[in-house]
Formats: sequence, C-alpha cells, structure tokens
Amino acid sequence: MAANFPLIILALTVVIWAFVTMVMRVSNGPTVGSGIIAMNQLSKECFSNAAHFPVLNHVLRDTFDGLHMWLNDMWKRETRNDRSDNQASGEIPPAHQHHMD
Repeated sequence: MAANFPLIILALTVVIWAFVTMVMRVSNGPTVGSGIIAMNQLSKECFSNAAHFPVLNHVLRDTFDGLHMWLNDMWKRETRNDRSDNQASGEIPPAHQHHMD
C-alpha cells in the first residue's frame, strides 16, 4: 500500500482539480446541482480510463462514492432551505404557482 501512496495522492489531486473545473464549466457558478452533473460526467471519463489500473480504479470509486453522498446531502439541505425561505417570506414556489389560478 505504501508504494501506491504517491499514485493515490496524484489520483485524488486530479479528481479534485477536474471536478472543480467541470463544476465551473457546467454553470455560471458552483452550485450543488452543477456539482452533481459535473461529478457524473467526470466519473464516466475517469472510470473508462482507470479500468486498466485496479488500485486507481478502487481509489476513484471510493472517492466518487464519498463525493456523491456529500453532494446528495448538500442538495437536500439546499432544497430544504429554499422551501423554508419561501414559506417564511410568503412566496409561492414556482412549481406550485399554477394551482393558484
């Protein structure tokens, strides 16, 4: 495992750099939704290229699983906060406005 440590650090650095780059490319700014889209694109590219390197493939899979769980938690918090902000201000969320006609 110690011999693979530099490879693991390199893989994590590349993943984080590519992830941030794709988030910025997908949207006008980083949001949780754009992060999920970027992660899905990046994971497809990484896994197709890392299939020849079992250790790298394992590290990438664990990294993406962790990122995916974190982004899902952030997405839930962001959408929950949006709903509570709308309720507190008395605004009707756009998805429900057509019911008021």
